[in-house]
Amino acid sequence: QATSSSEGGKRLRALLMLAAYDAFDGHADTRNAMLDVACALEVFQTAALVHDDIIDESDLRRGRPSAHRALEQAVHSGAIGRGLGLMLGDILATACIEITRRSASRLPNTDALNEAFLTMQREVEIGQVLDLAVEMTPLSNPEALANASLNVFRWKTASYTTIAPLLLALLAAGE
Repeated sequence: QATSSSEGGKRLRALLMLAAYDAFDGHADTRNAMLDVACALEVFQTAALVHDDIIDESDLRRGRPSAHRALEQAVHSGAIGRGLGLMLGDILATACIEITRRSASRLPNTDALNEAFLTMQREVEIGQVLDLAVEMTPLSNPEALANASLNVFRWKTASYTTIAPLLLALLAAGE
C-alpha cells in the first residue's frame, strides 16, 4: 500500500529541490545523496497524504481508493483499515527520517540537513493541527477565517513545498 499510495504524484517538491541543488552548484559526486533526500521528501509527502486522507475521510486519492480505504477493503473492517492507514503514515514518516539521515551523512552540513528536515516535518504537523482548527473558525468572521487559512498555508503547505526544498538544497550544496 505504501508503493501504491506514492504513485501518480507530480514530484514537484523533489524536482524543485534537485533543480535548486543544481542551481546552487551542487557537486556531481554528491548528487545521488541529494536525490535520496529528494526521495525522502516524497516519502514524507506520501505519509502526510495518508494521514490527511484519514483526517478528511477521503475515499479517493489521485483517482484511486485512498490508503485507509484500500486497507479497509482488504481487511473488511473500517476501524482496522483506518488504524492500518494511520500506522502506514507513521511508518512512512519514520522511514523518511532514516532516508534523510543516511543521505545527509554523505553531504556537507549533515547536522543542519537533518535538523532542517525534522523542522519541516514538525511544521507540517503543526500546520495540520491548525488546518483542523480552521474547521472551527466561524464563517461569520471572514477576516479570522482568512488569517487562519494563511497561517495553515505557511505552516503546512509552504513549509514543505518551497521553504524546505530550497533550504535542503542550499545546505546540501555546502552553502
